[in-house]
Amino acid sequence: MASYDWAAPRRSSGLSIGGFGLQDETKQPEAVSADAPYAVSKVLGRSIPIIVGTDKVDGIPVVGGATTSQVVTGYTEQKTTTFTRSLDSYPAGTRWKNGDYWSSGGIVEIPTYGSQQIAQLGYLLAYDPFGDGYKLIRLEVNNEVVYDAENGIGASINFRFYGGNHSSVDVIATANVGAQAGAWQAFAMVYLDGFPSTSAPSVKAVLSNAATDGGGTHEIAWTGTVPATFTENSAGRQAAYDPTQDVIYQILGSTYLPGSTQVWLIVLDAQTYSERYRIPLQGSEPYVSGFMWLYAIRGSNFVFVRFPGIDFVYDVVTGAAVSSHTEVGENFDWKIGFPFGDTYIITGFDFDSADLPYAQIDLAGGLSIGHIAGAGSGDLVYGRTTSGTVSFFICDSAGTVDEATFDGDAWTVATVYTSAGVPTGAWYDPLTGYLVVFETVSGAYYIRYIDPADGSTIDSITVTKAYFINTGTFATGRERYWPRPGYVMMTEGADDDGKVYLLDIAAKTISTYADHTGITNLSFTTGIFDQNKSVWFEAYGDDHWVEHQLPNTTPGLVSVSSFLITKIMSLVGYGPSELTFDGFVGLTTYGLGIVSDTNVRTVLQSPSEIYGFTFADTGSGFYFKKPGQDASFALDKALTTADLVFQEDAAVKSLDDAEIRRVARVELEYISKDQAYESSAPASFTMPAISNSIRVEKYSTPLVMSDADAKKFVTEKFFDLQARRRSHSFSISGEGRLLPGDVVSVPSGESTYTVQISSVSLSRDITAEISASDFQTGVSTTIHPVTNQGLGNQLPVTLATQYIHLDVPLYRYADDLGGEGLRQYGILASRGQQGWGGGILYRGDTAAAMSPLLTQAPHNGVIGTCVTVLGNPLDPFGTTDDSTVTIRRTSGDATLLVNHTEAEVLAGANFAYIGAKGRWEAVGYKNVTANLDGSYTLSGFSRRGYRGTEVFCDTHAIGDQFVLVDSAWLKSVNHPVSDLYLSKFYKAIGLTQDPSTGTVAQKQILGAAETPYACVNLDAVAGSPDGIDLSWDYRSRLAEGLNPSNFGEDTLAFEIDIYNGATYKRTLTATTGSVHYAHADVLSDFGADPPAELTFDVFMMSALPILVPGQTRAGSGRGYRARAHVVLVPGSMTADNAHITADSTTFTADAA
Repeated sequence: MASYDWAAPRRSSGLSIGGFGLQDETKQPEAVSADAPYAVSKVLGRSIPIIVGTDKVDGIPVVGGATTSQVVTGYTEQKTTTFTRSLDSYPAGTRWKNGDYWSSGGIVEIPTYGSQQIAQLGYLLAYDPFGDGYKLIRLEVNNEVVYDAENGIGASINFRFYGGNHSSVDVIATANVGAQAGAWQAFAMVYLDGFPSTSAPSVKAVLSNAATDGGGTHEIAWTGTVPATFTENSAGRQAAYDPTQDVIYQILGSTYLPGSTQVWLIVLDAQTYSERYRIPLQGSEPYVSGFMWLYAIRGSNFVFVRFPGIDFVYDVVTGAAVSSHTEVGENFDWKIGFPFGDTYIITGFDFDSADLPYAQIDLAGGLSIGHIAGAGSGDLVYGRTTSGTVSFFICDSAGTVDEATFDGDAWTVATVYTSAGVPTGAWYDPLTGYLVVFETVSGAYYIRYIDPADGSTIDSITVTKAYFINTGTFATGRERYWPRPGYVMMTEGADDDGKVYLLDIAAKTISTYADHTGITNLSFTTGIFDQNKSVWFEAYGDDHWVEHQLPNTTPGLVSVSSFLITKIMSLVGYGPSELTFDGFVGLTTYGLGIVSDTNVRTVLQSPSEIYGFTFADTGSGFYFKKPGQDASFALDKALTTADLVFQEDAAVKSLDDAEIRRVARVELEYISKDQAYESSAPASFTMPAISNSIRVEKYSTPLVMSDADAKKFVTEKFFDLQARRRSHSFSISGEGRLLPGDVVSVPSGESTYTVQISSVSLSRDITAEISASDFQTGVSTTIHPVTNQGLGNQLPVTLATQYIHLDVPLYRYADDLGGEGLRQYGILASRGQQGWGGGILYRGDTAAAMSPLLTQAPHNGVIGTCVTVLGNPLDPFGTTDDSTVTIRRTSGDATLLVNHTEAEVLAGANFAYIGAKGRWEAVGYKNVTANLDGSYTLSGFSRRGYRGTEVFCDTHAIGDQFVLVDSAWLKSVNHPVSDLYLSKFYKAIGLTQDPSTGTVAQKQILGAAETPYACVNLDAVAGSPDGIDLSWDYRSRLAEGLNPSNFGEDTLAFEIDIYNGATYKRTLTATTGSVHYAHADVLSDFGADPPAELTFDVFMMSALPILVPGQTRAGSGRGYRARAHVVLVPGSMTADNAHITADSTTFTADAA
């Protein structure tokens, strides 16, 4: 490749970008005087960075210095002599001691002042030769983060940033330089104004010319009736947030949904900004107009609801009441909840007891409630989780912080900190292990970092006001703060303007996270504040929930070709039309920084190594080539022996590296976007030793990369280098037109090599001498990073998937296991969110020992909840049932709820299961009506009770689940027969989720697919000459029609129970579809032959030990029951409702 030294027209930047010559020497920055007061001097000649994309730079102080300012050093307390709420007559800065007159007992705090040295400095960050301007992503002062636009951390100090395309002159520049001060156009600048320091602060900044600004608001849309305007009650205690599933749960009664007769649970999607579904809560009718409290059991399928005097655990999918507790001598006010092992604990206050209560909820939603002896009153916050224990802290304004610890059997309470003043709040941070305590001591305000193990103070910060870590009175919400580990959220007094602050524990800085100055803190903290997602939600005073995204600036991926390389080449005078790219489609990067005097060859070398491209001068521009290593691969040229020039003893000379020189390990040093844009520990890849080689190939790049991309590079590079251990040299004649980077095939004896050209040299005899190495045509490595960001006060659970356990007959006859096992069906589906990526189902005999059972590809199958009852059909085997059912969709694509013809339904369209555990009915419907409230009414059932499920036609209830079924969605597994009626543990997680996460649920194996169908067409007639002849038609689990030869069981057998009225008499057996009830037995059972009437049940038998729940006389092996009540003597018919039972199929009578 030819080498040029291109001179680029450029502005004087202090950084030299040459062409492809040698790298220039770089002058090191000179130190700023550390003397107090300090000043800036000698800044000329330093290298000023250029950023292409995103990178971190060190700030160079160029203007300004130190000065002194007046600051508040303390407060003097003074008691007011008369009642007043105004402080206008007091000196500026005066405030109430505890936020308002009543809380402060009329005591105000008047500020006292002193002086301190502060920085007023301007820092030069980067040069902008492109004219795009830079955006500030992150700012660090003295190695502490004071601003992070990417992660929603607002400014905690005063600074001003200029991106390079500005024209205004900063006041610090004017004050130091005078009227002739310039704006430093084309340079990114940051000015610190008022930062307390005794020496010049160090500054680091992440800048980007490829970032987008975010922020703004999103209203969460209702699909059902819009409620009345939210108050502190409905926005606060009637709403709960589950960050693991990105949902807001809302309960509303008749106060907010006029005319409602039940309390409705509404699930709001915080990602799609829409209502997923709403369902009525079972048994909520008596409480529809009263007070109600809601708590999320995070990561589960349940919520906890308190109505006056009673507490419920509800299923969020069906609205069914799973368990409840009636308060007797109790008056609970629940506050916070947290997981403990396989259970969930909620604690709060009991106004009728001195001890704090706790509720423990198990995997199945079972509820038990107790009290914690010795746990007094105070603000409650999440505590520590250790092996076998969990705790929470109680911050008492009387002066102590206690910790209540639970080991699964008992609670213990201990004081972990005693304040010398009044603690106003506490928070436990799982990242540092600190108990952060806010307290007021003799009019001064402190933030203490406490070691909860021994109560010692690790560090202390003096602040200028009292902060509180609570959510106001019981009218406001619970569990409203969701800071990241390493941070604390807090507010001021209840009557102050609405504002939530953010404490960075490590940096000891406080910034404003969210504010709404038009309302008080009491109202504002009914909102939800989630730092992990850089958002906060608010509903108070509105009739919708609104998401507020924090103003943020997010660095984006940029094209390696059209952005990164094109901008780099523009520095030496090449325009886009002079650059040719081959094979760069889809190749992106975050960018790099050019931070020292260098040349273009050096700048391009690193990206070329990372992304595997080559570049060459074509005379009229530059050619950049990246060969494909996947399905896009294509040879640039297939050479033949006619192209080769024979030299000495061979046309192609090949050299194979010795085993000892094979690469054993690849390492990469890079700038990690995931690690605060700092140089990360090297990413590396190695394989188990297959040779004696210890060779390590090391790479270093200024590119900003994600950790996953770095891991992908070293993995692919390792295998690529393994394939390139053979080098080749050959010559071709004629006009070859080959360039470095081209991939060609070249014949050599009986072999043909695929090689990539590394150099081309034209000799005097017009032959091209080529050096090349083996090229691997297929390298594909997929790296799945798992980022496990805990939310500080909860387990890092992400549940995007639900599992529906379907106890149903055989969906396909071929699924039968011939008596050697049990077939169990189920469906994995989303929990209502969009973009579900599929799931994995785990199963185990215990909750602690589970293994993957099956995977489910993404689908949009509809899951719903019935809000009306599907009626019992007159003829479950007909095709004209006029029943209807209304459902609310809780998951899946509503466009699948469409009309179909009867022929299409009978062929399998609109096939669904409706019901619950142990009573699923298979149906098929023709018509779907979309209702204005977001529900759907299904009608025109051409299928009812399909494949033996008619026994459940009259068992339906509000809250039944609706599961739309397709063969691609329905999964099945086989169990050994020994699993019959055992309970297994299941959990469903998303395909890319950490297997250690997930909520475990118990499901029972009922053997529904192996249970014989109920018989039909039962009849009884007087025998000849006596007795009674009983008959019926049987059906098969494995074939259509009546009395098929493939009856589906080991043997054809039946049991028949005889009843006189409601009294059981005897059991007959049969091996065909009929039996004779002998004269002597009839006389013994009824006293007459024939009797006036009789009732009999028929059971088809299975060789398996089936026990159908709920049967009058359960017996091993019995299938579903068929019952008939028959009148044998004319005129003696009596009313008998016994035949209208859950599993009856026929009623016959031979009376005239």
